[in-house]
Amino acid sequence: MRMLKRAGAGRVLVVGSANMDILLHVDHLPIPGETVGGGVLNYAFGGKGANQAVASSRFAATSFIASIGSDDNGMQMLKSWQTDGINTAGVLQTDRYPTGTALIMVDDKGANFIGVAPGANQELHEHSVHVAVSRIPLPDVILFQAEIERATVQYLANGMIPGDPLLIFNYAPVAAPALEDLRGIGVLVVNETEAGDLTSSRLESKSAIERAARHLRAKGPSVVVITMGDQGLVAATEDQLLYQMAPPITPVDTTGAGDVFCGTLAASLAMQHELPEALTLAQCAAALSATRQGAQTSIGTAAEVREFRSTLRHGLPIVIT
Repeated sequence: MRMLKRAGAGRVLVVGSANMDILLHVDHLPIPGETVGGGVLNYAFGGKGANQAVASSRFAATSFIASIGSDDNGMQMLKSWQTDGINTAGVLQTDRYPTGTALIMVDDKGANFIGVAPGANQELHEHSVHVAVSRIPLPDVILFQAEIERATVQYLANGMIPGDPLLIFNYAPVAAPALEDLRGIGVLVVNETEAGDLTSSRLESKSAIERAARHLRAKGPSVVVITMGDQGLVAATEDQLLYQMAPPITPVDTTGAGDVFCGTLAASLAMQHELPEALTLAQCAAALSATRQGAQTSIGTAAEVREFRSTLRHGLPIVIT
C-alpha cells in the first residue's frame, strides 16, 4: 500500500461551516404533505466544519477557520469551541449575515432530514482563509468540506496553504458539485449516497460500492473512503481495497456521525497513525456519537472512544484485493 504523506507535529486545520442546529425529534419522519406532531425541540451547535473541528480536537491540536454572525448564536458557538481547546484565531465574525442555521428532524430510529440556511458561512471566501491562515500554526493536515463556497473549496484543493499539508476533502454535500479535479486530494471521504451521485451510478451492493471507490480514486485522490453507515466502509488506495465492518450499536441519533468520522480520521493521520488504524479509530468515534443525542454534544473524548473500541474488540480493516 502506498502510504500517505507522514504528518509532522500532529496539527489539524479544519476549514468549514458552522451552524446553529434546531433539532426536532419525532417518532417518524414525515412524507411530503404530512404533519408529524408530538415532537421534542432542542438547540445544538453544529455545521459540518464545526462538528469535524470538535471531533478532531479530541485527539490532536486543532485550529478552525469559519465565518459566524456577530449574534448570540455565533458568540455562544465561539465560546464553546474555545472551551474545547480549539484555536479560533481564524474564525471570522460578520454583521452582514446571521450565523448559519440548520433545521434537523430526527426520528426514533436515528434517521434524519436536514435543511440548511448558510447565513454567515457565505462570507468564508478564499481571501478570508488566506488571511486567517497567517494567524494560526501551519497545519500538517487540512480537512474541508463542500458545505462552504465553491471558490474556497477550490482554493484549498489547489494546495494554497503553505507547508505541503495532507488534504482531506469530505465531498459533502454534492448537490452542487464543488470540484472536478481531485488530483491534489490526499483522502477523499464520501458516504454511499454521495459516491453514487459522483459516479452517476446506483450503489445497491458492496461490489458496486467497491467499483465506485476505484472509479473515484482514478480521478486523483491517493485514498478514497466510502462510508456505508451500519454496513461499514470501503477504502481504495493505489494498490489495495480495504473493507471495515461497522461497530454493532443501537443508534439514537446519527446527526453528525459522518463529521465525527472525518474529524477523527484527520486527527489520527496527523498523529502519524497508519491508514487502517486511523480508519478504525474514526469508525469507533462515529459509532459512539450515534449512540447519543445531538451533533457536537454527542462527540466522545479520546478516552471514551478508546474505551468504546476496547469493549467492542473492533479490529483493523481487512484487505479485499
